[in-house]
Amino acid sequence: MPAYLLFAWLTVCLVWIDIDVHRLPVGLTRPALPAFALLLLPPTIATGEWGRLLTAVVCGAVLMACYLVVAFLPGGGFGGGDIQLAPTIGLLLGWFSVGHVVVGTMAAFLLGGVGAAVLLVTGRAGRKTAMAFGPFMCAGLFVALAVTEPFYDGFLGR
Repeated sequence: MPAYLLFAWLTVCLVWIDIDVHRLPVGLTRPALPAFALLLLPPTIATGEWGRLLTAVVCGAVLMACYLVVAFLPGGGFGGGDIQLAPTIGLLLGWFSVGHVVVGTMAAFLLGGVGAAVLLVTGRAGRKTAMAFGPFMCAGLFVALAVTEPFYDGFLGR
C-alpha cells in the first residue's frame, strides 16, 4: 500500500507539471523507480512470492523498451519523461500481474486518445499540437488497479 499511496502523490505532481510545461521532470521520474522497487520489497518478503517481484521488474523493463521503440519511430511523440516513467508504472502494475500492465497500458492510450479527441473537437488543439501524455499514463495505472481483477473475474467467470 505505501508504494501506491506514494505513486498517488507523485501523480498529482507529475500531472500538474506535465500539463503546464509538457515535461516530466527527471528529478521526480528517475528516483521513483528505485524508490518503488524498495517499497515493494516488504510485501514481497512478507508473502514470500519473489516471482511477483521478478515479474514486476521484467514488466518495467519491457514497458520501457516499448515506449523507447515508439519514441524512435517517425513521429513517435514520446519524450524522455514518458520513457522514464514507463518502467515505474510497469513495476507497480507488474507486481500484481502482466494483465495489469496490459490493461494499464491500453487504458493510458485509450484515455489519451479520448483526451486528444476532446481537444480537437473543442478547437483547443490541432493535428500537430503536442499533448502531455504523462497524466494518461498515471491514470492508466489507476484504471488498471481498479478494473483488471473485476474484468478478469467477469470475463473468465471466476
